[in-house]
Amino acid sequence: MVQGDIKCTATFAPRPDGGATGDGGGVADGGQCNVLVNNGPVVSIMQVAAAPPTYVGGPLMSGTYLMTAANTYTGPGGATGDSGTTIREKFVYFGSSTSGPVQAVISVDGAANVPVNASLAHSDPSILVIDYTCGPLAPVKHEYTSNDVELRVFDDSLQTEWVFTRQ
Repeated sequence: MVQGDIKCTATFAPRPDGGATGDGGGVADGGQCNVLVNNGPVVSIMQVAAAPPTYVGGPLMSGTYLMTAANTYTGPGGATGDSGTTIREKFVYFGSSTSGPVQAVISVDGAANVPVNASLAHSDPSILVIDYTCGPLAPVKHEYTSNDVELRVFDDSLQTEWVFTRQ
């Protein structure tokens, strides 16, 4: 998915790429992977002047999740405050504690919702593998921490943590 200069990565998160705008209506930019309604809150991506936390993995919990926070770690002495980018996301995980299918819908900076489908699995104690089955995204591996209430996914290349709360 490309929205202005923001592209969704495999963690359903924005990535700068300088690409063209997609509308979620065709195979190249997401198509109609699912019909989820995006009722998540609009979340501002915040800059945090610290190193990212340590991620410890945990069981994947089936259910509906809404993104409730997003933090870009800029390192000690780095930038702080609102990054100027917003994201709104909902996903539903249908799998077991170790792997299974997920459907998501994402909007970056108020653009049209883009649906994606994927398979989640943890390959190491704290590594989450996301393999897309529908949508414009390539498979990735990210660090994560999960429990029965929350899933935190960290994209090392963006130094950004996506926080999802189970409903």
